[in-house]
Amino acid sequence: MMSMMKHRSPHHTNNGHTSYDSSAEKSSNDCNFHSSGSSPRNEKCRSAANNTNNSATRNGRDLVVFGISATLLFLVVLPTVIMTIGQHFAPTIISSSTRALGPGNTNFILRSPRTAPFSPLPATLQKNRTVYIGRRDFSTLALLFKAQGWTRVEQMEDARVVYFSQRPIPEPALRPYQRYSRLPPSHEFPNKKRMFEGLQDWSDAAGQPLWFVPETFRLTDSQSSKNNQPLMEMFRKRLYEQGGLDQTWVLKNAALDNGEGITFLPAQSHALKNVQEAMDNSTAKCVEKNPTALQYQSCSTQFVVQRYVDNLLTWFDGEKFDLRFYWFVASIDPWIVYSHDGFARVSAQKHFDATDWSTPQNHLTVHSGSALQNVTHEFIWQRVRAFATKHNVTTRPAMDPVEHVRNQIKHILSSVVAAMRYKLTTRQNGKNENDKSDEHPNNFALFGVDLMLDQNLDVYLIEVQHAPDMGMYDSYRAKMAQQVLSPILGMVEEIQNKQELDPSANLYPLDANVGLYEVITAGDWRYTYRGYRRQEQNQPLQAQARSILSTT
Repeated sequence: MMSMMKHRSPHHTNNGHTSYDSSAEKSSNDCNFHSSGSSPRNEKCRSAANNTNNSATRNGRDLVVFGISATLLFLVVLPTVIMTIGQHFAPTIISSSTRALGPGNTNFILRSPRTAPFSPLPATLQKNRTVYIGRRDFSTLALLFKAQGWTRVEQMEDARVVYFSQRPIPEPALRPYQRYSRLPPSHEFPNKKRMFEGLQDWSDAAGQPLWFVPETFRLTDSQSSKNNQPLMEMFRKRLYEQGGLDQTWVLKNAALDNGEGITFLPAQSHALKNVQEAMDNSTAKCVEKNPTALQYQSCSTQFVVQRYVDNLLTWFDGEKFDLRFYWFVASIDPWIVYSHDGFARVSAQKHFDATDWSTPQNHLTVHSGSALQNVTHEFIWQRVRAFATKHNVTTRPAMDPVEHVRNQIKHILSSVVAAMRYKLTTRQNGKNENDKSDEHPNNFALFGVDLMLDQNLDVYLIEVQHAPDMGMYDSYRAKMAQQVLSPILGMVEEIQNKQELDPSANLYPLDANVGLYEVITAGDWRYTYRGYRRQEQNQPLQAQARSILSTT
């Protein structure tokens, strides 16, 4: 009705009523009834009819093309779309060996590879949360574990969990059902030389770059039984032929920590040009403090020399600082490892000058160095964000600067874990015959790691600490210890309970309160910071480091 009304022209009749012109309809009717003959009217009607037929033919072809297109869309495109949507939403069982997809996927499954049952807890321990704590660890751990419902026992055999940082495993030997706080290769990685060798071995085997390791050489003093000449020649070549004399280096006794055995080698200094003498002096000082030190290897004749990390990010008033973060191995059967934000150790010396070597102690950020203030991770992130905003620091990939730094740290820690796992599967010599930790699969362990941060927000690994000091000396340390230590036994307990009921039980995610811990390794999956690119001028010279570290 409406379409016909559009073709009518309204006009008014004499009686005042409105009517519509129907001449178009009349002409059409005339052609319908007078289309024969040769009159002009008939020719006009035949022309109109031809036009109508041509239009109908074109419309018919269009309908056919449309029908074919619609059929192809239905048969080809639509099923593809439906299949894509189905793949997106359909549940997928993901094994722990799938590296592209990890614990972030809700269907991630993590099981022990073993088929034999785990050793069951005795009936007397099944309902008791008992822990044996070594002497060194007693004060802090006993207090925090008690707050979580654990009872400290005097005899090791009465405990379901043994927390003991000394080595080797003391007698009597561990029971097969006990969870024990020591990782087999953990005594090797706190040794700086062995740590970098372990990282390099894994890097060579796995093809993974060590962008987070400062350029590193390993050396020995003149008293070492190992031939030092090839190692020293490599370092001298770096100094005298490749511009190393114009850079600052740090000489470290491989077996010492907490600022002991550190010698700074400023650019063009006498100490740098006579590094052999510097090593001999370092060993002599260590032995002077403890005449039996060499016998027990607490004063090593092994050293590493590292490129000094310059262009450091400093604290709000220009103080030098470093980072102490944590990682917790909750299980090695299968591997489940978590990282935890830590704290910054901030020097009391304001307006730090990296070129001023008049007081070398100002370059240390350990408690044996200059007076320190310690601040928790919340203030670290405030400093990072404030610096990035003020100086318009661009991260690669582009993201929040705090997450950029945290992602690097998680990548570094997961790499250290991977290197330790590689070491565990390949090591053959150097094991203490009294250390039975390799024979005990129920291990867990807490580690610390020291890191440094430069003004490009690039993070560097300095060293690893096994059984880091968690003494609650002040309110800051009490808060840090509570955050780091309180969740760990609950995590170990849940894994133990699940595996005792079913050795193939899915262990992820844990129902226990993990606090601020974040998973970085689960089975064969490990966290990697994808898309990260380091500033070219700050990339360690890994080609040189690789050839040097692999030299025997």
